[in-house]
Amino acid sequence: MGIRVFPQTKTGKWSVALFVAAVLLFWAAVDWPGVVRSPDLPDFRVAPVFAGLIYLGLASAISAALIGLRSINRHHEKALLVYISIPLGIFCLVGIAVMLVAFLVQTMGG
Repeated sequence: MGIRVFPQTKTGKWSVALFVAAVLLFWAAVDWPGVVRSPDLPDFRVAPVFAGLIYLGLASAISAALIGLRSINRHHEKALLVYISIPLGIFCLVGIAVMLVAFLVQTMGG
């Protein structure tokens, strides 16, 4: 068969749905009028709506990538949208790891 655009498996559809949710949550965090934004890491004490949108977007993107990888490996999904959903989640996961290391270095180093 070849590469399709839309997924055929249930896990592929979940991956695409979570990817769309992540993009919408990130867009809302950046562009929603009236949302107070935090200049540093999203903090619930400073900007609760912004932090909630960012953290839900990160969780959705990472979940989309993990479910997409499972869909490709176990169910042999060949949909283009599933392949597109994976890099954003990996980027978010690496970003969280970098922020965690920076936080630990900052608190340990003084």
